[in-house]
Amino acid sequence: MLWSVLFYLMGSLKALTILQLIMREDNGLTGFFFSVDDFEYLLAFGLPEIIRRKKETHQNKIDVLDVGCSTGEATYSLTTVILEALHLLGESEKKWEVDVLGIDKDSIRTSDSFRGYYKRSPRIGALLEGPLSKIRVEDYFEERYDHWAEFKMGPACIVKQSLIERTHFRCEDIEVYTPDRDFDIIRCMAVLRYCNNPSKVLEKLYGNLNDGGLLIESDFSNLITERYKPVYRYVYKKL
Repeated sequence: MLWSVLFYLMGSLKALTILQLIMREDNGLTGFFFSVDDFEYLLAFGLPEIIRRKKETHQNKIDVLDVGCSTGEATYSLTTVILEALHLLGESEKKWEVDVLGIDKDSIRTSDSFRGYYKRSPRIGALLEGPLSKIRVEDYFEERYDHWAEFKMGPACIVKQSLIERTHFRCEDIEVYTPDRDFDIIRCMAVLRYCNNPSKVLEKLYGNLNDGGLLIESDFSNLITERYKPVYRYVYKKL
């Protein structure tokens, strides 16, 4: 009954899009550049500010944490926009250390992410559609035949080494995980709703975010108080 009402009110195409997003989230799946507006903000404003601030203090490392990374598409997307931001600012990526860490308490998902294999038409939407443009596919993916990937997933493409060497995955539960460093960006989308104590997790994330760093969080904006400045939809800047 609920689905029938949704289709009637929203129209079949728009309702299908909503259902796809619901299915992706409830199944613990992500997509490349999922919540695309936030990635576009990072590319246009957030990352250029972080990079300029790093240069002023003679630092050349960008650390990012993706909490609840699931199968890793959004984590690789974070690495992608960092490299793109460096290129747009005329910076050589060879002079910068980029370390993007994705954590998830599901060990199967993090092990799949580590391999960097994805179906040619992964989960929802083809690689060539939407924000993962043909240019991005050519820059960051390559077709490769692999017996294990073919057996498990069918025809697949692999994330290029330029992303894999800068993107790491660990099986960790954010409620008990203690990061070993601070981060310039922490992404924590649709995670806190599953935590026993979201306030405690937010306190931990605040402590591990560099001054002026960005938190991307979608669940508990009411818990993000005066210590953050809202700068874009789900993006908050640490004061």
